[in-house]
Formats: sequence, structure tokens, C-alpha cells
Amino acid sequence: MTTTSSLLILAEGHWGTGFLFTPLLLWLFVCASGMAPLILLRYSNFTPVDEPIPIFKKSLSVLDPVWIDENGFQGKSAIQPMGIPMAIFTNTDQTIAMAVYFAGGQRVLDLVSKFSGDISLTTSTTIDGPVVPAPPGVMYQGFKGCKPEKLLQLHRDGIEFLQGHLQTELVLHEDVASSMQQFIGRQLTFLFTRPWNILALPYRYAVTRFVRQNTTIEQQEEKGIINLDSLIHQARDAA
Repeated sequence: MTTTSSLLILAEGHWGTGFLFTPLLLWLFVCASGMAPLILLRYSNFTPVDEPIPIFKKSLSVLDPVWIDENGFQGKSAIQPMGIPMAIFTNTDQTIAMAVYFAGGQRVLDLVSKFSGDISLTTSTTIDGPVVPAPPGVMYQGFKGCKPEKLLQLHRDGIEFLQGHLQTELVLHEDVASSMQQFIGRQLTFLFTRPWNILALPYRYAVTRFVRQNTTIEQQEEKGIINLDSLIHQARDAA
């Protein structure tokens, strides 16, 4: 075998190795990029700001104040985790929390309700919720660009569906900002104790979030995305 042939074989070997490792490194980079915001949020400041009025004014500029009043929402606090201004409202009986913030220049509206047993339902105008695997009992329905009126109705429909099956009462929102921070801690613990879920982040970002968009909780149950029997046991164990 000539020296030239040996060099060619060696080069081909390096090329083949690089060809295999490049997608792997890219995949791991996406995984790390997906985890970074969650880790930063975990150690971010969720303390209510001293001057909430500017944040509430910005939120109200993209929402109809009449709609807010008609549905009994009242401003509770304004926070700024990772420098993102976020206004938090709750309805009259404190069973629905509403967070209004801006991401990528777009207004995001999240509606959240909690049940016993660490079960929760989030209805949002963004479809990114399913990207990061969540602990059991955390449910998400995303409707990109949905109007607030329709979003609230979809959320209430989801609550009614879950209450009909879980036979449990809603948990009141006493300190939304603190609950958000605690949930992020739970989610990180869930991921770090099941690291294989972290490797699924690129797929969930590229595929899952689009597959699940505009899919109600009832439709998710029909498709097997959520398991009602498991949720019922989870709620009963907490009773």
C-alpha cells in the first residue's frame, strides 16, 4: 500500500467520523439551548417590582379593559424574570391566573388553573409549551394568535372537562409569582432525574409543538396525549 493510499484512507476515516459527530454535536447544542432559559428562569428574580404601573399599562394597551372587567380579572402583581416585564391578573374567585408578557415582539397570554395533586392546565397564545417535558399532571393547550375572548372560553372548556373527570376542586391562586418559580424548580428536577427527556428537546421543538397546536385537552385525551386514568389517580392520591 502506497503512502498516498494510506493518507486517503485516513482522511476518509476522519471524514466519516466528522460526518457522524456533526449532527450529534448539533443535537446536543439544541438540547443545551433549550435548557438554558429554564435554568436562567430558575434563578431569576420573581419578586414583584416596586413600580408595577408601567408594566400594567403596557399589558392593557394590547387588551380590552372592558373585557378584563367583564371577566372579573384584577391586577395582582408585576414581575420581571430575566428582564421580561410580565403583568399578572387573577379572576374574582382566583381560580384562573392570567399572565401577559411580550416575547419576540409578540404579545403572549397565558391562562393557568390548578387542581389538587400538582395538576394544572395552561392555555396559551404560544405553542411552545410542549417543547420542554413537564412533570405528570401538567397539561398545556396552545392556540397561536388566538384572541383573548376565545382563549378564555377554551380554557374554561378545559376546566369543565377536567373537573367532570377528576371530581376535584380548583386550587386558588394565592401567590402566582411564587407558584411560577416553584413550578420551574419542579420541571428542572423532573428533567435532571430523567435526562433522556432532555435529549428529546430538538424533536419536541421541531415536531411536537406543531402537532399539538390548536388541540384541546379533550382532543388530547382522545388522541392518547394525556391519560385521564393516571390524572384521576394523581388527584385521588392528593385528597
